[in-house]
Amino acid sequence: MSFLSRRRRGSQRNYFTVIENNSAGEVFDPTITTSIPTSILWVSSDGYGAVTRGTTHDVSYTVPADGPRTWNIYCPAGLSYIRTFDMREDKIVRIDVSLLRSAWQMTAFTNSGLIMSLRDLPLGLTYAHFSSDPLITGDLSDLPLGLTVASFSSDPLITGDLSDLPLGLTDAYFYSDLLITGDLSDLPLGLTVASFYSDPLITGDLSDLPLGLTYAHFYSDLLITGDLSDLPLGLTYAHFSSDPLITAGNVSHLVSIREFRIYSMGWSSASVDIVLLSISNAIHVNVNHFTYATPSLEIGGTNAVPGGNASAATTDPMISPGSGNSDTDWQWDAGAGKHKALTGMAAIWIMRNNAGHAWTVTATGVA
Repeated sequence: MSFLSRRRRGSQRNYFTVIENNSAGEVFDPTITTSIPTSILWVSSDGYGAVTRGTTHDVSYTVPADGPRTWNIYCPAGLSYIRTFDMREDKIVRIDVSLLRSAWQMTAFTNSGLIMSLRDLPLGLTYAHFSSDPLITGDLSDLPLGLTVASFSSDPLITGDLSDLPLGLTDAYFYSDLLITGDLSDLPLGLTVASFYSDPLITGDLSDLPLGLTYAHFYSDLLITGDLSDLPLGLTYAHFSSDPLITAGNVSHLVSIREFRIYSMGWSSASVDIVLLSISNAIHVNVNHFTYATPSLEIGGTNAVPGGNASAATTDPMISPGSGNSDTDWQWDAGAGKHKALTGMAAIWIMRNNAGHAWTVTATGVA
C-alpha cells in the first residue's frame, strides 16, 4: 500500500500516526487541544490504550520497554477539530503533521530523533515553537504564511533569511540557529517581539528595528550594531548582553520601560553613566516621566563601576552635601529646590528613590 493511500485512509478514519522512541521507564505525555469538547483515543502498538475527553487531552504513559512505538491517535469528531499539538521531550521520531490541517499551534522540544520539514507544517498554523530538534529541516520561506509566532532554538538544519519570514509575524525568537541570515531591516514591520541569542549571521542596526517593537532581546549577537538611543519608543522589555558593537546612549525616550537589562557589555564607567544619567535627568524634570511603577535596570557584569563616589548611591543628597550645596556628585538646582545627579552613582540614588516610580538598579560595585 502506498504512503498516499495510507494517508488518505488515515484522514478518512480520523486518526493520525506518531512514532516515538522512548526507553523503558520514560514517560510519553503529549497534549492535544480541540476546538470542541470531544473524545481522543490513544492506541499504542504495544497494547496500551486511553481515552481522553473534553477540549484538553493529556495522556501520560510510562513505557514498559524500549521503543520505537507507533501510536494511532483518533479524533472521532474529525481531525479538523484539533487545534494544538504539544510534544515536549516526547522523543517523537515521526509525525505526519500535514494531516492536522486545522491545527494552529505546534510545540516540539528536545525530540532529538524527530524527522520533519518545515514545509510539512499545516498551512493554517499561527504558532510554531521548536527547540533542540536537530533533524528538523527546511527554510524560513517554507513557513505557513499566516504564522504570527515563530520560535526556533538550537535547530541547526533550519536555514533561510529574515526577509523570508511571514509578513504577519508578531513574535520572532531565534536562539543559536547558526544558518539563519539576514538584517534587522528585513524583519516584518508588525513585529512586537524580537529575540535573538547567539545567531552569528544576523546583522543590522538597532535603528532598523520595527517601530512597534515592545520586547527586544539580543544576547551575544556579534554583528548587531547601534546606539541605545535608536531603540523603538514603545519598548517595555529590553535585554542586551555580550553584544560588543552596541553602544551606550540616551534612553529617556523609553518612557514605558519595565525591565531593562544591559549586562556584560564591557562598557566603561563613562558609558554606564550615559545610560544612568539619561534616566535620572528625565526624572529630575518630571518624576512621572517613566510610567511603570516599578521599573528595573541591570547594568552590571563586565560593565565598569558607575562614576562618582559610591556613597552617592546610598545617601540622600539633602543630608550630604545638603540643601543648597553641590559637590562632585550633585548639583543644587535652586529653581527646582532639589539636587541634580552629576555622576552614575548619584543617578542611581535618584532612580531608586523616585516615589511612585522607584527603580530597582543593579550595577557593578554598587550596594
